[in-house]
This record gives sequence, C-alpha cells and structure tokens, in this order.
Amino acid sequence: MSENIKVRLSYDPTGRDPNNLVGSEPHTLSATVGIPYKIITMDHGGFYTRTLRVYDSTYKQLVVGQDYIYTYKHAVLSQQLGLNICSAIVFLDKTRTGKVYVTAQMVGGDNAFSLTVIQDYVAFYKTKPATYVPVNDDYVGNEPQWQPGELDRERWRLDTYQPFNNEIYAMARANAGATGDYEQAFRDQVKADYDAFLDRFNDRLDRHIADMANPHKDAKKHIGLDLVNNFAVATPTEAQTGTANNLYLTPELSWGVVQKLALDPLNLHISNQNNPHKTTPATINAPTKTVVDQRANAKYGRNDRVANASLFTDGTTSYTYAQFVDYARRNIPAGNFAAGGANGYLDPYRYANGIPSIDAVYRGEGQWITWEAITQYQGGGSMPDVLIMGSATSPEVGHALAISQPWANTAAVGSMIFYTVYETYVWGAGNGTFTNHFTVIYASFKTATGWIRV
Repeated sequence: MSENIKVRLSYDPTGRDPNNLVGSEPHTLSATVGIPYKIITMDHGGFYTRTLRVYDSTYKQLVVGQDYIYTYKHAVLSQQLGLNICSAIVFLDKTRTGKVYVTAQMVGGDNAFSLTVIQDYVAFYKTKPATYVPVNDDYVGNEPQWQPGELDRERWRLDTYQPFNNEIYAMARANAGATGDYEQAFRDQVKADYDAFLDRFNDRLDRHIADMANPHKDAKKHIGLDLVNNFAVATPTEAQTGTANNLYLTPELSWGVVQKLALDPLNLHISNQNNPHKTTPATINAPTKTVVDQRANAKYGRNDRVANASLFTDGTTSYTYAQFVDYARRNIPAGNFAAGGANGYLDPYRYANGIPSIDAVYRGEGQWITWEAITQYQGGGSMPDVLIMGSATSPEVGHALAISQPWANTAAVGSMIFYTVYETYVWGAGNGTFTNHFTVIYASFKTATGWIRV
C-alpha cells in the first residue's frame, strides 16, 4: 500500500502556506510519566512558533510564557529557514486538565517530525534540578533527518492502527530507553513489526480497495439514496425556462434563475426613469407645469431690469443713488443725533460711505478714502505735485518704493513724495544707555534729471 500513501501536509519553508494552517486541533491533557508537567505534540509534527496559539476548553486564549511554553526546537531546520520551529508544548500549570485547542502553521513534509518528542523531553527534564521550571526553547531536539516519503507508512499506521501501535510504541520505548539517540533503532523496529503484520493481508486489502464492481452488493437504500431520484443536473437554459420537472438545480443554477427572473427585471425597473408608474403631479401633490409657468412669468427674470429700481424716493421726489447720498448728507438732522464721544462730534460713519480711520480723508462724493488710495487721483501734469505714501522701514526703502510707483513717472519736475519712517536711536549716558523712538518724515524730490532723496 505504500504507493498510495501521501504525506498529509506539503513542505512549507515560508510559514505562510494556507494549506498548512491547522486550526483548533483538540488535545486532552493527561499526566506525563516522569515529569510533573503535561506535554503535548501536534499531529503533524513541527510548527512555526510565531504562529502558535493555545486555547482552553472555553476557547479563552492562553498566554505563552505564563500558561505554557514551546520547546523541542528543531535547530538545524530553524537555522536553514530563518524561522523558529518546535514540536512540544509544555503546560506550566500542573493542575490544568481537560481539553485544549491548538492552532499553528505547520512545517509539513516530515522535515520536523519526531516519534519520541515527549520521551526525549522527559529525559532532558530529568537532568535538571527538582526546582527547574521549563522555558521556551529549553531543549534542542535530536530528531533524525527523514528522507522524503520515509515517514508516510509510519504516519499512516499511527492513524489507522493507533491502539495496536500504542502497545508496540510502549514496548519499543521501554526497550530503547526513549531518547533521541535510540530513535533510529525504534524506527527500524516499528517498521519491521508493521511490515510483518501487513504482509498477512496486504494483497487482499489492495484487491478489495481496487474492486469497484460493487463488491458488497450495495444498494441505494444502504446509503440513504432510496429517497433520491436519479435526475440529471439541468443546464442553465433548462433551469431558466423551467420547462422540465425531472432535473436538479445546483446552487449556481438556482442563483442564475433568481437573477434572470427576479433581479434583472427589478434592476431594470429601478433604473427606468421614464415615468414607469405613470406618475402625475396630482399623485405627488405638486402643481402642474402650466401653474408653475404662470407663477414664474409673473416674477422678474434673473437678467430683467425692474422699473425704477435705480431710483430712491422720499414719497414725493425720485433720486438717483448719487443724488440720494448728496441729499442725505446735506439734510442730516444733526440735532437728533447723540454726540459721539467726549468731544461731542457726530459719528463719522454718518458722514459718508466707507470706513473712517486716522489715515482716511473725506472726499466730496461722499466717500472715506485713505491717503495711500487718494494718490491715484493725483495725476502728473505741468504743475508740480505733492504726493503722500505710507510708512517705510528706512529712508532708502521709502525712496525706492516712491519712485517705483506708476504716477512717479508722470509727475512734473518739482513734485515731492512724502513718507514716514519709524526710527530708533540709542545714546550712551554715563554707565548706561537710553533709547528714543521717532517718526520722521522723509521726502523724495523730482529734479530735471530724476528723483533724489531729500
């Protein structure tokens, strides 16, 4: 039968193959002879320790280093793959009993499989002081290097003839001493015993397995098929037309029927925006288009000009905007306004539009304007101009800014531009100094040959 035996898990040197992930493998904890701790190994041999997870019977995750440790390290294979690989799990709580569940990524391919993991660790533990507490990776295994497929037969027999194997295993362990050094002899003995056992009926078993001509005269009722009709599976067309009643539907065919007969028409109906239910304004309590048009036509359009919209009126006379501002300024009932501030002047916001400030002047058309902005109205002519700018950081900077203005090019000879500079001076006095700050007015003067700084 050896040609039909397959290794359960393929070799995974990456530790990421999803086929080698074993989840919730159950184990019942029982006493381990020769050691006060309970030890288990996973059914498929060595595992990658970074993937190991252990849960108690209620699926509460246990903590590595606190509830359990991993050991029996496969040093050679770990070094080759660069990933830590072990085979044994030792539970630190000596009183723990019952079931546990283990999840891990297995190495597979029998590269990290040993038949004597528990016995080897017990022999190692006996060399330690009585107070010794197991820790991670405390024992490096002495497993042999299995050749590809060499363990197929042994592992198959471990699963198939476990009770018989346990007895041989116990006898071989007693005879061999249960250490890694004797594992080769134990392997040879197990193989010899099983080969002799299987030789008695291997040929008959192979013939029975190969006999596909109903060797036991099985009928449908023997396997619960007497209630199932011998129908074929429908084609997609047969499933969607529904004309035959002697065919079976698979889940995929059932989904195709639902999609064609229900989902596709429903989605088509949902996407149809062409008044699919003959909706009218009355059904949604909305005015008709005629009513909406009548109401809209009575309103001014966005670009329509409202009659007399640019005029103001006092009830008798109509004014343009400029006339109204002039009229309001000339007819302010000053006696009705409360004096502003301690000086008794009217609120400057009452005089004109814009924002009054310390730098603003009042123009004749009813507008507050700053000195900087008013310079644009001082065009250059034949007569010299007096121009005013804001402040500058230095006389040099102020001069450069002044003569770079557009109106400086057209200003007449003799024109002057004034600007202020905030200056700080420090003087020495005896053993100390004092500082004064000044706001100095500077000017630039236009000569026949160009601007100069005064």
